[in-house]
Amino acid sequence: MKKEILKITGLWVSVGVGPSKTIAKMASEYKKPRGVTIVEQHNLERFLCDRPAAAIAGIGPRREVHTKAHKWHTAWDVALADVTLLQKLFGRPGVDLQIGRASCRE
Repeated sequence: MKKEILKITGLWVSVGVGPSKTIAKMASEYKKPRGVTIVEQHNLERFLCDRPAAAIAGIGPRREVHTKAHKWHTAWDVALADVTLLQKLFGRPGVDLQIGRASCRE
């Protein structure tokens, strides 16, 4: 698929696949340029633990202030946060990460 897009458009692409639009977007950004990242449910926690909170689409410098204030350092920290607070602060991208209650494993 990547080669076909390159042939037609002359552009390189990165591909991300995940269980939600937000995870897929993070996966496509993970190995830029020209990377392919597939995040399956069984490795979701590891992937999110390895990504900073700011790697979530929609969390730019202005919203990153909130992640720091709540001590959410990783995307997994955000995923474990209160869903009502996430909705208020980040809208749908934050809520899409709400997947359970656990901590990052080392």
